[in-house]
Amino acid sequence: MKNIFLKVLGLGIGLGVLYWLISKTGTSAILQAMRTVQISDILCAVSLLLMGIYLRALRWRSLFPNMRKMSVYPFFSAIMIGALANNLLPARGGDLVRVYILGKNTPLSKSYILATVLIERLSELILICLMSLLVLYVIPMPEWIHNFALITGSASLIGLVALLVLSKYTSRFSTLFLKLLNLLPKRITHFFEPILREFIQGTRGVLSRRSFFQFITLTILIWGMEVGVLWFFAKSFGFILSFFESWLVMIYAVLACFVPLLPAQIGVMEFAIQSSMAFMGYEGPATLAFALSWHFTVLLVGSIGGVVCLFLNGNSLFATYAKVEREMSS
Repeated sequence: MKNIFLKVLGLGIGLGVLYWLISKTGTSAILQAMRTVQISDILCAVSLLLMGIYLRALRWRSLFPNMRKMSVYPFFSAIMIGALANNLLPARGGDLVRVYILGKNTPLSKSYILATVLIERLSELILICLMSLLVLYVIPMPEWIHNFALITGSASLIGLVALLVLSKYTSRFSTLFLKLLNLLPKRITHFFEPILREFIQGTRGVLSRRSFFQFITLTILIWGMEVGVLWFFAKSFGFILSFFESWLVMIYAVLACFVPLLPAQIGVMEFAIQSSMAFMGYEGPATLAFALSWHFTVLLVGSIGGVVCLFLNGNSLFATYAKVEREMSS
């Protein structure tokens, strides 16, 4: 009952913010701005978006040394279904769903997969925070964003370094952690011991030099495409953003993703993007039209792809998420 209440509350807040933004700007003004959109730019943006998703699947596969000859489809499918789940569920529940889906469709353990997802998220946070600090030298941003980038980037870097050290000295840390686990009640030890072993094993995918540089290169390409998608959408509404301006908008969009209760960050994402445009001096209905169009297209591509992959896999999203919740609570 509590989970249902939080989901309804999050959706209500998001829709309320979205209604406030649209009513403040005016529906007719937004529609008028959308009539001027350049379809060719939208098509370029969608192409980059799909390429970015494919690169995410390649990057994820690169973290599994024994799976490099495996088809990229199971990874692509899990990412698309996870994107669909993120659009419908609060608190980034799609990451847990894609761990479950890949674990179901491959011989990989879920703890192993979870370790790679954690590595992905930490590395992306580090890249975004580094870019935030770089943008600060070109575009003066609010002090709280500077502090947020420093704190989050430092914490992410520490976490990633810890995972890399863990991957290099797997046997030593396994022995140490298992000794610590043995101090706990046997029931807890028996539950966490296999999970811990598999999680530590999952960190080993980035140990080899080839995997590490391939992972970093793909991460940079992926976020370059993410910014490119945003740039083409802005251009379609007549906003020619510079490289650093595009990154500033992306930083605001990423910050919106930290709001845990809202499914798909409805309302908050539009508010964040419009605020970033206003900060740079871009005003008018076209800014909200740009935010709505970009966010809607990203959600639509993820949702359609997720539904298709669910159909091909013979899965139900909510049944899958229910199984994920049962496994976490068991």
